[in-house]
Amino acid sequence: MAFELKKIAALGDGLKINTGKNGVSISGKVKKVKVTVGPKGITASGKIPGTGIDFNHNIPLPSKKKKASIEVIEKGSSFSFLTQEYPKELRNSSYNLQSLLGAFGILLIFITFKYPYAFIGGMACIYGKSYWRKNTDPALHHYKNAYKFFRTKKYQQCVEALDKALNTPEISRDLMLVKAECLLELEDFDGAYGIYANYFTLRRPDTLSAKEYIPAIMNAALLCVEKGDHMLLIQLAEALPDETLDKVEYKVWKHYFRATGFMLEGNHQVAIDAFKNAVGRKQKMEEPYIDCHYKMAICYYLLGKTNLAKQSIQKVYSYNTGYKNAAEIYEALNKGEGIEAYLD
Repeated sequence: MAFELKKIAALGDGLKINTGKNGVSISGKVKKVKVTVGPKGITASGKIPGTGIDFNHNIPLPSKKKKASIEVIEKGSSFSFLTQEYPKELRNSSYNLQSLLGAFGILLIFITFKYPYAFIGGMACIYGKSYWRKNTDPALHHYKNAYKFFRTKKYQQCVEALDKALNTPEISRDLMLVKAECLLELEDFDGAYGIYANYFTLRRPDTLSAKEYIPAIMNAALLCVEKGDHMLLIQLAEALPDETLDKVEYKVWKHYFRATGFMLEGNHQVAIDAFKNAVGRKQKMEEPYIDCHYKMAICYYLLGKTNLAKQSIQKVYSYNTGYKNAAEIYEALNKGEGIEAYLD
């Protein structure tokens, strides 16, 4: 059984200071309304005059948000490919006429106060426009639905709408990146990997220099690491910029992905050189630096350089004994045993 130590001290004028396990709070009464200010916010309680009804209202204080670390999987980044400005290539020749019909319907609703029956005509025009456009521009209709679902985080419905929209040859293939991101949100990593692999087969990664493609390239590269797709991984690595953008050191990730690709390919010495370029002279041990040292240890071992493998894995073990299977590898190398059992 847990016990709570609570102290109450009077400050005068009806004010009290309360000290408990949740912190310090100050309470008092203002015209028969008890007001408490504490860590959880401001609480007012009492009775509504003349009714005998109790009330209790809480106003939370603004919370201090912790500075978020860089997410490995970047989300919400493909929204630039799915905008409220609908693609012109999806509009049919009657699009402007349909817009005029809708505008006329809105005008009729505005004059309802003078002509009540105009409301019926206005609604008929608006629904008529929607029905007409839905039948003449099905891809545009599905695009609008996808935009609505993505914005409201209804990712499964967004995927379904995108599948229908992508059946239209004229539509931008960039919507595939939006679909992949939805699948990431749904934790369907196999599905997301398949979309990325298909997309980057249609469009070479090194031709995508615009900033908005970087998160998709990063996400695809991380999935390639998990899937062991070294060919696509190396291509994606080369497409990353050699600069820091939005506090992300993409040059480091570029070397890391290249090195991992060469490692998966079996080119261990080239992989070690690339891992060294990623680490540089920095002593950081967060991702991807710690994984660089971890994978360098494996590459050194596979090249028969056991002492160098020990040095690399010792850095990982000293920083984080629970990182992957670093503890087992470190112990095996110290005993002079092989580590094949711990390799993927």
